[in-house]
Amino acid sequence: MNPIDLTGQTVGGYHLIRLLGVGGMGSVYRAEDLRLPGRLCAIKEVQPDPNSNDTYRQQAQSQFLQEASILAQLDHPSLPKVSDFFRKTAVITW
Repeated sequence: MNPIDLTGQTVGGYHLIRLLGVGGMGSVYRAEDLRLPGRLCAIKEVQPDPNSNDTYRQQAQSQFLQEASILAQLDHPSLPKVSDFFRKTAVITW
């Protein structure tokens, strides 16, 4: 997977400051919440394989939503907190 680096762009009210890492299905960025200047967070974006079929992409999006929903319900100092979610992206605070 060769992800597109979105550093410097604005996604859903968050300014992407820098790319933190790339994994199996996506990228994680350090970002600033534009509604609350100075509030930093991580943005996790899913980037499924562009050569995959529609069924696979829908399953990947469903799994991502499930992951974000589960994390949003948990509260533990060792787990990230999900504070926002939109289509292929979750906002994680630390």
